[in-house]
Amino acid sequence: IGPLFATIADSRGRKLAMVLGLGLFTFGTSLVVLWPTVPTFAAALMLTMLGKLMFDPPMQAYIETAFLMHGAGGF
Repeated sequence: IGPLFATIADSRGRKLAMVLGLGLFTFGTSLVVLWPTVPTFAAALMLTMLGKLMFDPPMQAYIETAFLMHGAGGF
């Protein structure tokens, strides 16, 4: 599922994909606070997982770009 969400960052930009991922993660965790039941917890767990999967690829690309710009990326 992660590579499918990585295309959002490629087509729309890293910042938008990171903001959407953090928004989905925040919405999922807030859902449990508002309705603390087991089915809500299961849905929130899925939402937070999708938010993390949407956030990670652009974050990793951003970190890689930042290190390569400063010359610390060579092995």
